[in-house]
Amino acid sequence: MFELIGIAVVIWVIWKIIKAVARTATTQAYHQGAAESLDLATAQKQFEDAEADFIGSVFIPGGVAATEQQSMLDKATFLKDRINQLTGGETGSAFRARYRNELIAKANNFGPSLQAGFEAYQREQEQTKEQGHGYESFEDWLEEFKDGAGSVDEHLATTTEDGTSLIDLMDLTPLRRAFAEGVEPYELGVEFGEQFDIGEFLARNHKGAT
Repeated sequence: MFELIGIAVVIWVIWKIIKAVARTATTQAYHQGAAESLDLATAQKQFEDAEADFIGSVFIPGGVAATEQQSMLDKATFLKDRINQLTGGETGSAFRARYRNELIAKANNFGPSLQAGFEAYQREQEQTKEQGHGYESFEDWLEEFKDGAGSVDEHLATTTEDGTSLIDLMDLTPLRRAFAEGVEPYELGVEFGEQFDIGEFLARNHKGAT
C-alpha cells in the first residue's frame, strides 16, 4: 500500500517537472521568436524595460509568480542576444546562459543597495522633520507664509502702507500651531492661497462686523 503511494508521488513529481520544462521551453521559444523580428532600436528599448522588470520582480519577493519572473528573465535574455546579433557581439546558448546568471546576480545585488538607499532617504526625512522649519520666531515664519500665499493669490500679496495684509486680519491661532509643529511655512502658504476665496472672506467678515 505504502509502496504504491510512494510510486504515485514519484510519478506526480516527474510529471510536474516535465510540464515545467515544457512550459519553460515554450516560453523561451516565444521570446526568441519575438526578438528575432526586431530592429536594433526596438530591441534596445524593449531590453531596457525587460531588464528593469526582472530586477524589480526579484526586489519584491512574492510579488511576482515564479513562472512570470522566469518569463521576464527569458525575454531580457533573448533581447540581449538579438542586440548582440545586430551589433556583431557574442550570441548563442552559451552566451545566453552566462547572461542569465549575470542578470540574476545583478538583480540580487541591486535589491539590497536600493533598500539601503531607501532607508537612508527615510532617515534623512525623519531628521528633517525633527529639525522643523528652522525659524526661531513666529513673525519670521509668518512672513514666509505670507510670501507663499501671495505667490498664488494677489489679494493676499497686497498690503497697506504700514505693511498690514489680509492674513494679519485673520485668526492666527492655526498658524501659530503650525509654527509650533514645525510645518514649512512657504508651502503651507501656497496651499492656503490656492484655497483662499476673497468673496467668502469679505462676506464672512461683513457678517461679523454687523
